[in-house]
Amino acid sequence: MQVVMSPKHVSRKMIIFLAIISLVLYTLAPISMAESAAATYQYTGSVQKWVVPAGVSKIKIEAWGAQGGTIPNNSNTGGLGGYVSGEQVVSAGQILYVYVGGQGGASRGSWIDGCDCYNNNGGWNGGGSGSGSRGPGGGGGTDVRIDGTSIADRAIVAGGGAGGFNYYGNNSYGGNTTNLWQLFQGENGDTNRHSGWYPNDEAGGGGGYYGGRIIHGDDPSSGYGGSSYYGSMTNGTFNHGVRNGHGMVKITIVELNTTPPEAPLVNEVKDNDTQLTGTAEAGSTITVTAGDSVIGTATTNEDGTFTVTIPLQPDGTILSVTASNSYGQVSEATWITVLESDVTPPVTEASLPQLPDSGWYGADVTVTLTATDDASGVLSTEYQVNGGEWQVYSEAFVLSSEQVNLVQYRSVDNAGNLEEAKSVQISIDKTAPSLSVELNITALLKPNHKLIPIVVTTTSGDATSGVASVTLTSITSNEPDNGEGDGDKSGDIQNAEIGTYDTEFLLRAERSGKADGRAYTITYTVIDNAGNETSVTKTVNVPHDRRK
Repeated sequence: MQVVMSPKHVSRKMIIFLAIISLVLYTLAPISMAESAAATYQYTGSVQKWVVPAGVSKIKIEAWGAQGGTIPNNSNTGGLGGYVSGEQVVSAGQILYVYVGGQGGASRGSWIDGCDCYNNNGGWNGGGSGSGSRGPGGGGGTDVRIDGTSIADRAIVAGGGAGGFNYYGNNSYGGNTTNLWQLFQGENGDTNRHSGWYPNDEAGGGGGYYGGRIIHGDDPSSGYGGSSYYGSMTNGTFNHGVRNGHGMVKITIVELNTTPPEAPLVNEVKDNDTQLTGTAEAGSTITVTAGDSVIGTATTNEDGTFTVTIPLQPDGTILSVTASNSYGQVSEATWITVLESDVTPPVTEASLPQLPDSGWYGADVTVTLTATDDASGVLSTEYQVNGGEWQVYSEAFVLSSEQVNLVQYRSVDNAGNLEEAKSVQISIDKTAPSLSVELNITALLKPNHKLIPIVVTTTSGDATSGVASVTLTSITSNEPDNGEGDGDKSGDIQNAEIGTYDTEFLLRAERSGKADGRAYTITYTVIDNAGNETSVTKTVNVPHDRRK
């Protein structure tokens, strides 16, 4: 039967139908995507790794422990591995380390009397090794470790089965809960146990959260399987004795995070950059857009960092950067403006106290360095004194060494531009110069009122800045120039040019009649180029009588 509907009727029905279908597809899409995202891991004999994809918030982990080893041509097969499952909340970029247990190794094929041997045939990841000619190894446990690789990081464990010799008919399976040995490791067979003259044959215990023990004392002796564990996982289940051969792990995504990734954190970009870097949700896709054009894409690393290769962009260009997860959820955009590249080094200036005209300082000198960079800014400043090690400048420093000091300094900006080193010479002399003064006459023994020539010899020195000047500073008398009883003569000091290097002058040989005698005091001063000075005083006496 064919039904014909009016176009108007068809349109209304179709709208309703399509709306319902769209809603159902939107609701089921994440589930379908999750189911298709399951990962299965088989035995490899080494650790395997799974990184939580962006947008995933919960997973289901199923683990099967490995079977214990068998005895060739014998019905005593090894215990079967256990099963465990659980659900775990995760975050994007989290690392799961997968350890799939290996089946225990088979024993030798026939009895060997006196075989005091250790078989080293325990299954990988915790299976104990058997001993004797017919001691098969225990199966390895299977586990998944989160955010680390130690046994303390195990989140879920499926126990491995014990080796063959299941004389007791139970508890050799993986997932056993009794007669456990120690964390992770199944017990190894003992080569020192004998029945009479013959060594026992002992099967290895299964690996697991706790490994299984061995039943010592019987020949042959069987072992116990390892225990299973799902810790703090939700919806956990156990089953024992279900797995033949090696173990297995299956990871299924059961819940998606409907929240889009956070907006990326983007480092600054300049007009000479061909890479854009930053951080975002691990595993997300980074898209860089300039205007209406996508100029680069990349995937974030496990640690959340990303590097996108982009063509050169003029300064002032506005870029949009977004992160999207594998389910099409897109973050808000991070907007950045391309900056002008900085190719000019910073400028550093040195500030010093006012320098004397001589070019020498007579005291310690404080040096202040100031650096500027109008583009990327100053990263650091450093200085060097007299060819020593470069030191990071953090505050003003003091120079005190008495010598001609050479200070070099430079700065680097945040773009890596290094300033060419500048230098300043700082000369310091804090030590006074030396001076000696000798007179040709030190006593005028005949007070005959005559002017007597005095000749002075000076010796001066300064090892650092050098002598700047030596001057006659003063000549004084302890008596008045024309005092009572001195012969009524004036001008007792003549031809002395004070303030110059005058080494020849006249002193009058007279004194007061009532005093003990006259004393002329002569002072010379030496000054070095740093302004340090030394004064020396000498005396010419006119005694009252010769005996003085």
